[in-house]
Amino acid sequence: MVRLSGIAATVFCALLFWGCQSSDDAAERRAEKAREHFEALSKRGINTSKEYTLPECINDALQHNLDLKVEELQKAVAEEHKTAALLGMLPKLTYQYDIKSRSNEPGSTSIDLKTDEVSLQTSRSSKKVESTNNFNLALSVLDFGLAYFNSVQAQDSIVLADTQTKRVAQNLSYEVAKAYFEVASIQNAIYATEELLQKCKDLQTVFKNLEDSRALSRQRILQERRRFVNLEKSLMFYRRNYETSCIRLRSLMGYLPLQSIRVDTSLLAFMNVHNVPDVQLLEELALKKRPELSQLDIQAHINTVEVRKSIVKMMPNVNLFTDWIHSSNPFLYNQSWWELGIRASYELLKLPSKIMTTSANIRQGEVIEMRTKALSIAVMAQVRIAYANLMESKNIYEFREKTSSVYRQHLDMARKAFQSGGGAMARFELDRLELEAAERDILRTQALADCYLAYYRLLNTVGVSSFEGVETQKKVTQTAALSID
Repeated sequence: MVRLSGIAATVFCALLFWGCQSSDDAAERRAEKAREHFEALSKRGINTSKEYTLPECINDALQHNLDLKVEELQKAVAEEHKTAALLGMLPKLTYQYDIKSRSNEPGSTSIDLKTDEVSLQTSRSSKKVESTNNFNLALSVLDFGLAYFNSVQAQDSIVLADTQTKRVAQNLSYEVAKAYFEVASIQNAIYATEELLQKCKDLQTVFKNLEDSRALSRQRILQERRRFVNLEKSLMFYRRNYETSCIRLRSLMGYLPLQSIRVDTSLLAFMNVHNVPDVQLLEELALKKRPELSQLDIQAHINTVEVRKSIVKMMPNVNLFTDWIHSSNPFLYNQSWWELGIRASYELLKLPSKIMTTSANIRQGEVIEMRTKALSIAVMAQVRIAYANLMESKNIYEFREKTSSVYRQHLDMARKAFQSGGGAMARFELDRLELEAAERDILRTQALADCYLAYYRLLNTVGVSSFEGVETQKKVTQTAALSID
């Protein structure tokens, strides 16, 4: 017996300390997971020779982005909770088996109330070892109602998770578009930038020759050097920004965050942002389509169901039950029998607490309603700002396009002048104009990319993927309004 107790104690201690881990164990586990995750990500290689279009980048991100997969798993968890809530409406069915043993013989006698004498001889009605089997089926009306409301809230949670997933996908598409246009705006000019940076370094020799020949004053040479230093700084910034954007785009698409990816830049050949609906129509559309507002509506319904649950909890609890019992006691007249009954209970002292809980839930509904109104105003303001940003971006692009065209014309004239016979000074002016024209081209391309990005920001602010059919929807709404009038 002592040996068995020792074995049991050893097993208990092993189970107690089995879940404990040291800092070294945690570090080793972290290193193992890091290795597994790196190997899993490395299996998804990117085709460096392919030029990815924007729809392809967004599609890859929607399929492989891990943040979006987390939201999809949250929806799956919500669906499991709904199944659990539906199963909670089932009645309770329990089986109980009891076995007991006494150290002596159970027995009893009785005494007459009038004579105070023993009226019966000592007898026993049970055995030293006795077992009982009990099947109990019970249905609580209160628990059934609460389980029903829980299933309604679980369904709302599924819709809430789906709405959250939709919003994450919209934000992800916008972030991909942002990184895409950052890469595309510099990709075509990155090779020219490398040549221009080398030319900036070679111009130091030109500056020295001009200074030695006294073709330019010392003050003019210092001014020109300062101008070239600023140009070189801008070109270096473009190169660094390009590498950062490539890393961001690859990580959003679910690839290893490296610096190698090529995108299709045909979108930046000319501006193709047209048929943007009226800002008032966009405000109305945003109030209907923004997932955040839908989430607040769902939360309001969940809170309404919570109010109903708190009201139901103030009701008395009624239990319907039936039992089947079998006893091994041979002295019983009936060893097996059925029981059927109803039981009602009411927690009187808990009623004030339940009343205050109901009042708090009602107040919470008012909070959600006020938060919905505040968010509606914020959404309308966001739409106005995004719309104004798009219009301003279009104006900036038109200005950059005009400036780039002027610089190109000036550069063509300088090239013709140099070809007709120019000296070191003409060569110097030509190099400077090439650098400035290249920078203006980059600024023009970036302005167009900003214009496209402002367009996608407006789409994300409204909560739609495109504006196709919006004008048609407006005409249908106006026609319906006229028919009602």
